[in-house]
Amino acid sequence: MYFVLGSVVFANLGTISVFGITLNQIIIVTALCLGLASRMFRKEKIYHFSQIDLWLVLFAAYLWLSNFLINNNPAWGMLSCMNYLRSLACYFIVVFLITDAKKIRLLVIAYVLASLGIVLTTNPLEAVETGLKFVASARQGLTGLADTYIFYGLYALMSIPLAYAMFKCTARKTFKIIFGLIILTLSVATLFSGSRGAVVSYVITMISIIVVEARSNKQSTVASTALLFIVSVGLLTLFWIKGGRYILSTLVTVGGQGMDASMAGRLSFQKAAFSQFLSHPVFGIGIDAFKYSTLEHVPHNQWLQILTELGLVGLMISGAMTWVIFRALLSARSVANHLGDPKMASIINGVVISIFVLLFWGLYENIGYISVQKVLFMLIGLARSIETYMRKQTLKQAKMII
Repeated sequence: MYFVLGSVVFANLGTISVFGITLNQIIIVTALCLGLASRMFRKEKIYHFSQIDLWLVLFAAYLWLSNFLINNNPAWGMLSCMNYLRSLACYFIVVFLITDAKKIRLLVIAYVLASLGIVLTTNPLEAVETGLKFVASARQGLTGLADTYIFYGLYALMSIPLAYAMFKCTARKTFKIIFGLIILTLSVATLFSGSRGAVVSYVITMISIIVVEARSNKQSTVASTALLFIVSVGLLTLFWIKGGRYILSTLVTVGGQGMDASMAGRLSFQKAAFSQFLSHPVFGIGIDAFKYSTLEHVPHNQWLQILTELGLVGLMISGAMTWVIFRALLSARSVANHLGDPKMASIINGVVISIFVLLFWGLYENIGYISVQKVLFMLIGLARSIETYMRKQTLKQAKMII
């Protein structure tokens, strides 16, 4: 409750302006200045650039070039370009401020609690009551409005792997119960969000966590994995009983009476998007050009949108960026296992699964369309901070050996 109140207060500080700068921006800038002063005082390197930074900046440059050189109207893509820069700023803030294991764990906890706060501020009693009266034919979510609750469902889903990581990291039963209840709450929020993509992504999330746990070959993970499996199956059964069968049947229906208006519309937009890609395969039609050329509609597939608007060049840059991020995380996990740091390894597994599932959700939605770029960039920033920390640990161990 205190965290929820704190989040609301911090958000409200954004409405108070002093000389054109909001109070929450002042807090962030002050934190950055203090961090910079601290590093200079301790004679540390102010910033160490990595391949992840390079690819993120390269993609930003390509977005702006696409908007001004390819787009028929540069005003179309200006908002997306600015949103990307804001998200990139969030990324660099995380990388600059989160420098050690304690701060990494605190950021993960804050990330999970922020998602929980978003879910709980939707009037949880009314939400659960509406969810239990799930109306399949109308695809109503916990709030009765699938179009609005999908945002909260996505935040909830991204935090489940991280909440499970913290569940494993803590040894106290009280904290384990707390994180267990958080996972349960976030799971319900995801399943009853009114989004088919959320349900499929939730299943992928749980399968990924269970597979990773099974491959660890540790007796201590058997009980937690079994409990997670039972809870997941129970929640999916409840979802199925409350109308999930209808929703999932429309997901796999390609034609005929089983297809609802939403699926039919999405399929037509995706066909139109692919047709435009074939006409401009190399550089695409320009950022956000598809949305404005189809009266505010999007293909509801992030990867298809990248292919259509940014072409094969944009898709290759996105693919390379994704590969570099996962390579850095898997390398960091290998170092954590080698150094005997199971807590950090669990956090890394959580970040890997969260990013993977968010990108998987991109097959059903446009990440930019539902305004979750900052969620993704916070995760990438966390991945980058973990990479830096594990590199420092490796260097420290090498010096001890010498």
